[in-house]
Amino acid sequence: MHHLTSAIAILASCIATPAVAKDSEVFVFGALHVLHGQEDSFGYAELERVIEAIKPNVLLLEVTPEELAGKLETRGRPEYPKVIWPMLARRQVKAFAMEVGQPLYGKLTGDAGARWGEFKKDFPVEDSALTAHSTATSNVLLAHWKSVADTQDEATDSLGRAGVQLSAAMAAGTDSVQVQWDMAMVDAVKSAIAENGGKRILVLGSYRNRYMFVDQLRGTKGAQLVDMKNWLEANGFGRGASASRLSNLR
Repeated sequence: MHHLTSAIAILASCIATPAVAKDSEVFVFGALHVLHGQEDSFGYAELERVIEAIKPNVLLLEVTPEELAGKLETRGRPEYPKVIWPMLARRQVKAFAMEVGQPLYGKLTGDAGARWGEFKKDFPVEDSALTAHSTATSNVLLAHWKSVADTQDEATDSLGRAGVQLSAAMAAGTDSVQVQWDMAMVDAVKSAIAENGGKRILVLGSYRNRYMFVDQLRGTKGAQLVDMKNWLEANGFGRGASASRLSNLR
């Protein structure tokens, strides 16, 4: 009788205390796009090594649903045909597109194109200055980065933020489209977090907008944001390890 009473008490305790859902680990990572081909410490092979080290259950990708479904060429984002599409073919991982699909994609890109076209026509000096600033930012970052961890640091995030702020301040009206675009991607990430509790989730954005995802996802219910730079340094992607791998490749 004693054992039966104990068993009933344990069962009642389990029923009365519902299991607490484990938060998802969310890794927000900024790819370098074409700069992977120019950055010795962080080429396309190294990007693949990082993703394999994270071992995500869920991937959030900066592509449209159409690009993801067809594994299409991604203009300005060569990491997809070079790394991501082959990886999806051999790994069991859920993948979601963050960018909007048609017809909203066409509406937003058309609106942005028209606004920037007017800006270029009406303010050619300012447009040229923004282009020069973008090029200079890339050159400064390429000189600064000495490891994968460096590409996810506060300095990189700050320059990405400054670029967006300058564009919004100088090209009035273009920021509203950018905000719609960004918030649609953030909503896609939040939906994936809600649907995949307790999973390792990798948000693969850009070095230019990583800060935006971190800002918008901070405090999201069910999400534990990983400090990307610290995680990379702790897992062999800091300056010393990157320099050693580079030396071995030469």
